[in-house]
Amino acid sequence: MNWLQSNRGRIALITCFSTFILGYMNAHVALFDVGAFVSPQTGNLINMAIRLGRGDIGGLIITLLIFGGFFIGCYFSTTIMGTIKDKKKEFFIQWSIFYIPILLNLIFIHVIHIWLLIFSLSFISGAALCFFRKIGDIEINNNIVTGNMRFIGNALFDMTVRKNKAKRVIFWTYGVATFLFFFGALVMTLLYGLGRESTFLVLVLIGAVPYLIGFRLTNDE
Repeated sequence: MNWLQSNRGRIALITCFSTFILGYMNAHVALFDVGAFVSPQTGNLINMAIRLGRGDIGGLIITLLIFGGFFIGCYFSTTIMGTIKDKKKEFFIQWSIFYIPILLNLIFIHVIHIWLLIFSLSFISGAALCFFRKIGDIEINNNIVTGNMRFIGNALFDMTVRKNKAKRVIFWTYGVATFLFFFGALVMTLLYGLGRESTFLVLVLIGAVPYLIGFRLTNDE
C-alpha cells in the first residue's frame, strides 16, 4: 500500500471513511428516527413542501432542522478551513468536529431530543461535505451523491463516445464515492436487527478509525 505513504493517499482514505459513515448515518436516521435523511437531498425539499402544504408542523420542523443544520455546518466549516497550517492538527480538529457529535449522540441516545439529534447530525453532514472531499486531485460529494452521478454520466460519455481515456479517473473516483455512500447505507440496513443503540455503537467505532490515519499526516506535501 505505497499510496498510504503519502498525504494524498491518507486524505483519500479519510474521505472514503467519511463517505461510508455518512451513508450509514443517513440510513440509521431514516430507519430508526424520522424516515428522512440528515444530508439534504431533493427528496427532503419535496417533503418540506408536502408537509407545509398539509399543515404537518412537526414534520416541517424536522425538515427545517435538517436544512438549517446542514447550512450552518457548511458555513461554520468554511470559516475555519485553511486557517490551520499544520496538517495533522487541522485533521484532528476537523475530524473531531465531525466525530464528537456522533459520540455524544450515542452517550445520550436515550435522553436526547429528536430535534437536537437531527440538527447535530445535519450540522456534521454539512461540515463533512466541506472538510472531506479530496480523492487525489478530484473533489467528490461525500453525502450529496446526486452531484456525483452527473460527473459519472459526463465522464462515461467522454470515455465511450469521445474516446477520452483520461476521463477514466473521474469516472472511477466518483463511482467509488457513490458506491461507498450506498454501501454504508446497505451495511446499516443489514445490521438493523441489532437495534438502534448497537448500530449507533458500530457507527462510533468505525468513526474512530480515521484518527489512526491522521497520526501519519505530515507537512511535507
